[in-house]
Amino acid sequence: MKKDLGLLEELELIIPGFRGYKQKELIREDDALIRNHVFFLLKDAKESIEKVLPKVLEKHPNLMEKTDDLRKELIKVSQKIKHASRGYSGLFDRIKIREEELKTLLEKDYHLVKKTREITETCNSLPSLVGEETRFKEALDKVEELLISLENLIDDRERIFKFEEVV
Repeated sequence: MKKDLGLLEELELIIPGFRGYKQKELIREDDALIRNHVFFLLKDAKESIEKVLPKVLEKHPNLMEKTDDLRKELIKVSQKIKHASRGYSGLFDRIKIREEELKTLLEKDYHLVKKTREITETCNSLPSLVGEETRFKEALDKVEELLISLENLIDDRERIFKFEEVV
């Protein structure tokens, strides 16, 4: 249980106003806080890539397509989280969320925020790496892998809200 408290406490520190789905009337709000936080982090990551595009074109035109594809993927994933189910399914209609569902949701949210922060940090480092083609490409590959993982987490989170089996 200590690990669960650690996840909850960390999310409460990262996202102001987050209450950990403790009060039924605030559950939709907590859901929106998580999704908005992730959306704005992804938006920052996309903006970092947009700023570096001219330098990529100049120094590494062979990586331009990959860099722009990541920008597009960031847009897609950010829209996916922004427009995800807003908690109007049966999970929020019940008075009490089962502890197992809450634990799973908190774990998914924690990893969602953690991966998104890692994406943003990596994208923010791109301008300092653009002069080194190998390191720049490695950073792009890392963002690509993280985005795939993030999208899987978003899908898993959606299944929680729809009462589907989550792996």
